Amino acid sequence: CADHASRACAAALECQRFLERLNAEWKAAGEPEFPTRIGLATGPAVVGNMGHENRLNYTAIGDHVNLAQRLESLNKHYGTRILVSGATWREAGGGFEGRRVDVVAVKGKSRAVPMYELLGEKGALDPARAGALRLYDEGFALYQARRWDEARERFAASHAAWPGGDGASAVLYNRCLAYAAEPPPANWDGAHVMREK
Repeated sequence: CADHASRACAAALECQRFLERLNAEWKAAGEPEFPTRIGLATGPAVVGNMGHENRLNYTAIGDHVNLAQRLESLNKHYGTRILVSGATWREAGGGFEGRRVDVVAVKGKSRAVPMYELLGEKGALDPARAGALRLYDEGFALYQARRWDEARERFAASHAAWPGGDGASAVLYNRCLAYAAEPPPANWDGAHVMREK
């Protein structure tokens, strides 16, 4: 279908909402909660039955499948729940709320890609989160401009304003501290190389 990226984003958000309801039920029953992370990437893939006639596995393989898996894993690093590639964000159109979290070269890749946190459908953010998001976006622009101290102030404010705190703001706050002490090279393009999966 032509709107596959938009449908994928909507499905990811619905999965998280459904899980929030389940987690509330489990918590009330004294059971452990079950957090999940989702990664979405858009691009060519080979999908179908792979293997031998004696052992077939229906799966998807390809570079963008690997990128989606890396994004899923990076949610843990940034304290996010749904990370999408820049291509997915563009193709999904303007129907969603989100933010650029970082520009990263994921483990095993040399080319950096922008990644976004998917937060909800357009207009669905509560006022507290919307205000924190504005502070974060200001901080990210200052970070990309190498204005470490000003960026750090915005990330600290965003972390404080975000309901329950904000992992992405904390990550970039600490990175600003590191870059202020030891700046990246003059040809730095804003990308961060991830050393872990």
